[in-house]
Amino acid sequence: MKKVIYSYINNNESRHIVDYLHKKHKWRPVAFHGYASMKSWVDERYPLAKLADSQKLRQGNFDFSEIIMPIDSEIIKNLSPYQSNYISWLQDTTGWNFSYNERLRYYYDILKYWNTIINESKPDIFISYTWPHLPSDFALYLLCKYHYKIPVLYMDIVPQLDNSYFSVGCCLEDLSLPYEKYYTSDKECKLSTDVISYLNKLRSNSPSMPRHVIEYFKILDSKNKRRFIYFSRTMIGLFTGASYKTSQTFKKNKYRWGDKRSLLNRFEEYFFWSGLSNKNKINKLIYKRYTEKADFNKKYIYFAAPYQPEAISNINQGCYEDPFLILDILESVVPDDYVIYYKEHPNIFKDADKGALYRDEEYYKKLHNYKKVKMIPIDTNTFSLIDNSISVATVGGTVGWEAVVRGKPAIVFGTIWYQICSGVYKITDLNSAKEALSQIMNGAKPVNSLVDKFAQSIYMSSEKGVITVTGFNKKIEQCENVEKEMHRIAEMFVLALKKLY
Repeated sequence: MKKVIYSYINNNESRHIVDYLHKKHKWRPVAFHGYASMKSWVDERYPLAKLADSQKLRQGNFDFSEIIMPIDSEIIKNLSPYQSNYISWLQDTTGWNFSYNERLRYYYDILKYWNTIINESKPDIFISYTWPHLPSDFALYLLCKYHYKIPVLYMDIVPQLDNSYFSVGCCLEDLSLPYEKYYTSDKECKLSTDVISYLNKLRSNSPSMPRHVIEYFKILDSKNKRRFIYFSRTMIGLFTGASYKTSQTFKKNKYRWGDKRSLLNRFEEYFFWSGLSNKNKINKLIYKRYTEKADFNKKYIYFAAPYQPEAISNINQGCYEDPFLILDILESVVPDDYVIYYKEHPNIFKDADKGALYRDEEYYKKLHNYKKVKMIPIDTNTFSLIDNSISVATVGGTVGWEAVVRGKPAIVFGTIWYQICSGVYKITDLNSAKEALSQIMNGAKPVNSLVDKFAQSIYMSSEKGVITVTGFNKKIEQCENVEKEMHRIAEMFVLALKKLY
């Protein structure tokens, strides 16, 4: 019998994972990170399990009568490498409403909450149906992985090979681990049909943006319309006596986090997003003012800026969630006759998204002051930038993988799923950056056969067509046998536990 804490089992379909693992493999749930809507199911099926309401936790609403296990210096010390990223992940509407001390207090409270549950339930595994990336369960992940050494498994949400291949991960700070065993083995590498087709397409003269990225752009483009509909329903609800509270977790004022007055209501939420939309439009104009056309005759490194706020660009990346730290290093190690082409992530300027929380006029002024950094238009073709560069630099971006597949080295800051592949230089400090540039300027290139093997490693370590939380409802509608598919995911977790631990 193994005791399990689950996260993101938030609907009738994904509950089949829990039931299957309990019945088939004796994995008994002892706690759930989820929502109040799960209560009747948990009470009926697993009455001894604790249900932690994610929304309440994210809004700082703790029941301190249930929190009895304090944290100590040993826990804080073990988690200290991740504390800064956690604190910066907590957001407010202006950047000035959530003080450092208040964020730190929240961080300690959420650790104390999960420390109590861990000590009471003594879990053997922590399983998440997606990355444990919210403030409410990222703290649980940190405690399990880096203090109590409890195995962590999560369904990776990044579709691979442009063909919906998904794997189970175990470490947000090293996303390459699921593929390492096969890639570093001596096994003969015979490429599958899907891998060959994928690599040929990506190496062709007319490669295209990954399908999941195109779909995500469509989702963003529809957000404004959905928000207007949401606001209209709120207006109608006001006259019918309906509640207009929101589930948002942006702190709006100086009231204590956990006080209802610190939360946006639906009216404020709509105008908050509208305000961000306007700021994004302004930021786009400011960025355009500083851009210049890329000159492919120059010697340059192409830096693809990260989209923020996003888990892959923030909590995964340690100190390199700050793009200026990356640019400081690049500027110091590239020769004076080189430039660094900075291309902003196109999502940053989407009308309905959160880019304005991380970009403003001062940000672009600071960029402009770098001697070797040149901002280029966002519509500059990515593959032309890759092909004419000496190297691509990225933090959390797929562009580095596209580069090595097309024969260009990639300089990677932080963590990314392809970081162990041939042609990838993972930067940990200034010296490793100097060494990487030295090798690249001396002609180092990715070895195609090893890049091919890494792609095959993904194929061998993944399952095709898995139903993940991204686009969940659409996938469920198209699925002929949902229960069978959930059982397949459950077996992926069982196999990953054996393989990764």
